[in-house]
Amino acid sequence: MGFAKPLQLLTGAKQGEFGKTLFSFLALFFLLLSYYLVKPLRSSQFLKEFDPNILPFFFLIIPVLSLAVTKVFNYFYHRINKYRLVTYTYFLVILCKILFTFYLPKGGKMATVFFY
Repeated sequence: MGFAKPLQLLTGAKQGEFGKTLFSFLALFFLLLSYYLVKPLRSSQFLKEFDPNILPFFFLIIPVLSLAVTKVFNYFYHRINKYRLVTYTYFLVILCKILFTFYLPKGGKMATVFFY
């Protein structure tokens, strides 16, 4: 394996951890890719359902909600095995994406708020 040493230097992964490292990279890559693909849809859906003047309030609410989610995540970080916590987090993101696939086409303000 000629790529083992550069991968180890780049990621800090030890021998035997390359599969997990690659899986985590791909999961994060596709998560970010989907975010940047969905971001314009999210904004247009919001502007279709709501007055554009309330958009700044959502920009204020999002960091507060993110802080709350981070606090919940930190609470479980020391109580659950790290690998299990990451697995639960990935499954939660996948579940949200599946729910949005079925819930968003029905439309409505609540669907838009949850999506945003």
